[in-house]
Amino acid sequence: MPLEELLQWLDQSARTGFVTVLRPDGYETWLAVGDRHVSAVSPAVIEGALSGGSDAERRSAALEAVLDLFLISGARFRFEPRPAPPPGGIVLDQPIGFIVMEGLRHLDEWPALDAAYPDESALLARAQPGAIGTAALDAILRLADAHCSLGEARLRLGLSRAALLRRVNELVQRELVSIDGTSPGVDPVAALLAQAATLLGEGQYAEASLVFRALLASDPLDARARQLLTRTERLEVQSLSLSLPPDAMVLPGKAPGVAGNAARVLELVGEGRPVVYLVAASPLREVETLRTLAQLRKTGHVQLGARARPRAARARKVAGS
Repeated sequence: MPLEELLQWLDQSARTGFVTVLRPDGYETWLAVGDRHVSAVSPAVIEGALSGGSDAERRSAALEAVLDLFLISGARFRFEPRPAPPPGGIVLDQPIGFIVMEGLRHLDEWPALDAAYPDESALLARAQPGAIGTAALDAILRLADAHCSLGEARLRLGLSRAALLRRVNELVQRELVSIDGTSPGVDPVAALLAQAATLLGEGQYAEASLVFRALLASDPLDARARQLLTRTERLEVQSLSLSLPPDAMVLPGKAPGVAGNAARVLELVGEGRPVVYLVAASPLREVETLRTLAQLRKTGHVQLGARARPRAARARKVAGS
């Protein structure tokens, strides 16, 4: 169901629990809900001047990350009834109804906003002196003093493109900043894409994926970055499968234990499982599972054994014995 329908159901039913949102770019965002409020959320995916500042700035960045979820198509949601969220979240304490209304308003306004500021290399310029008194708006005004481009501003602040343009448009409407046209060569997004293309050419697929995922985190609607991420991960799977064939047996090694996703994959290995089984049973995506197995092999936590023989071949051997 769409996010707004899920949140409206949680609001009406006054459920207490934990909503996990798996985005198409692979990032997970979680929301803790209870008493018809979103009480806490995971930290913003992208880091910047706002997400690493004061508590108020971190809450603002986290709220923007939640509202941006309404703009993402293809996300998957999971609700678990549980009393407390995981550690490390940011206290939000916003009514669910407010989150839904703001998210839908941003969804309605986004097409016109996107069309009004299509060029990431357009430069911000200060039109009038003074400060507003809110962290994000004042930060944009300071960047306008330095004639930063729109693309550079959003990456510096740790805001998504949609969140940045909402604020820029407010400042333009208040005649505090203007957009000075374009300046070729100052678009940091184009520079990052060029960097990722170099990494791809060198076969550094995981590193290139990080670049594309960072771009998608700041602009989930960037179809170009999404297509490149899909292509890169497909190439990485092909590359990893050369050293981790689907029928190769993965056996436990002798290195000490691990934590996090590595522990989840290592637990599936048991006394020995073929790669294809681990990929199917893993809670991680295929590329993440293979990447984790490659790292576990490198650190000595697992080792490869003989390839598993097909069942038909084993059956013929038994019949002929």
